[in-house]
Amino acid sequence: MKWLHLILYFLILMRSTHTTLNNTSAEVGERSKRYLIYPPAGGLVKIIMGFSVPVVLAHKRSLGCAYNLQGQFRLPNEIVWSPATFEGLSRKFKRNETPQGAMVDETREFIYNILVRSKSINGKNGKDCLLRTICEVSQSPLNHHNGIFGEIIDTIFIPGTSRVDECYHEAQMAGISGMDCRHLYKNCPDGDGFLDNFLFS
Repeated sequence: MKWLHLILYFLILMRSTHTTLNNTSAEVGERSKRYLIYPPAGGLVKIIMGFSVPVVLAHKRSLGCAYNLQGQFRLPNEIVWSPATFEGLSRKFKRNETPQGAMVDETREFIYNILVRSKSINGKNGKDCLLRTICEVSQSPLNHHNGIFGEIIDTIFIPGTSRVDECYHEAQMAGISGMDCRHLYKNCPDGDGFLDNFLFS
């Protein structure tokens, strides 16, 4: 019986070796051709981003708060690659360089302008509400107990060493020093702040 197992093992080993040696495509390195399928009548690309946060309740219930942003873009009927699209990028980068040659990151200022405009469109004081939110988040950072969501909020609302308007750094210092943010920024009443609709524990 032992010899039978040995012979069977030997035959399987020989068969696998024979298969490997006869596989010419593996030796040559051939691979199947790839094709890009482009829809003849254009098409639609959807980009959906979002996040969901569980809400802790006292009773045995499940509640989640979810937000998403969806964008739909039509594809062209034919592939058109315009070189004019990329012409001004190097000039734009050179304009944003400092004398030492390092790039200036204006992302935070861009985000702050969007946030201020989003509140101002609704007739609220967007600047004061943003300053109050920066003050409150700087007073008690959220990253210690709220996971990735707290990290994102802290990254957005704590200016740190970014090159933004000085009033944002002053709001951060007011929060760090423990000042009353609601009293300091009275033009942003309760309920108008960026984080007033969220409950963090």
